[in-house]
Amino acid sequence: EDYEKYKSNNPFAIEWQMDCVQGIQGRNEPVLLTMQIVEIKFLFMFLINSQTANEVHKKIKEFKGYFNLEKFNKIFEILLTDNGHEFIKLDELLEILPKTNIFYCHPYSSCEKGSIENNHELIRRVIPQGVSLKIYDQDEMNLLCSNINSLFRSELDGKCPFELINKYIPIEILNKLGLKRISPKDVTLIPELLGEKNIINIKKYLSKKDIEKAHIKLKK
Repeated sequence: EDYEKYKSNNPFAIEWQMDCVQGIQGRNEPVLLTMQIVEIKFLFMFLINSQTANEVHKKIKEFKGYFNLEKFNKIFEILLTDNGHEFIKLDELLEILPKTNIFYCHPYSSCEKGSIENNHELIRRVIPQGVSLKIYDQDEMNLLCSNINSLFRSELDGKCPFELINKYIPIEILNKLGLKRISPKDVTLIPELLGEKNIINIKKYLSKKDIEKAHIKLKK
């Protein structure tokens, strides 16, 4: 209720959503920390070593460090996330994001952050659920993220998130983060985007039946 009330009273506030995308479960397994500007569907993806509050906080601090503080506070006004154990240390999050209004979804209500969940489905076209993320590096995640942000969206009047990002974040910062716009004819959201090692990794963790169930098509 507080979230909806705040949005109603601040209709032009810039909203972000935050989540984690798992590979496989395990204490020492890396995950993807994802953050998205809701209005334009622009996604950021960061590999972190484990799904813990410490790793999340460290990465948010690093991300914040790319920005002028005044600019960051201006664009990072609302943050919606879930009640995952990696996000629930609100006091620590507020130390990092003191000017951000942080809200949590209701328990078991991931649909409340459906915007970022939709982008997660695009990630899964390349790296299906149930596949370990250990073999990937941040450059590969930047490539995948760049392709996702270069995909034209009907909900953005046929534009892609990259066409709308300048209003929020300077291109110089995106360059430092390793993100770049991909030509429309080159946008690729299939496992082959990350090369043969991705194909091998998918086959290592998923059976043929699981691959078909995930609607993943692998070149022979």
